[in-house]
Amino acid sequence: MKTFITTNGLTMVECEPLNFKRVSIYHGQEEPYGYIITVGTMSQMYICSYDPDKSILSIADIAYSSDWSIKFKVNSFEEASKLVQQFADGINHDMSDTIFTDKLIN
Repeated sequence: MKTFITTNGLTMVECEPLNFKRVSIYHGQEEPYGYIITVGTMSQMYICSYDPDKSILSIADIAYSSDWSIKFKVNSFEEASKLVQQFADGINHDMSDTIFTDKLIN
């Protein structure tokens, strides 16, 4: 798992086709981490979160209750990333030119 820091200070996990943003679950503590990709616009936003310990990808519409989400059992960051890309394609949301498509420059 390769991580990199974006120019605006976000820590990303490099995956294909989309990167995950690494976030601290508890404020002020580095670990444990959560991994998210946001999809959509301000009027229709989805949070896609991946839990590598449980191998679960959750997709939640932020307009609904936090109890509502769709969950998928996946085997890796890459598989989760591909499902998020398929979801974005399904709702006609273009993920190009976002922080989730930036790649690590060696």
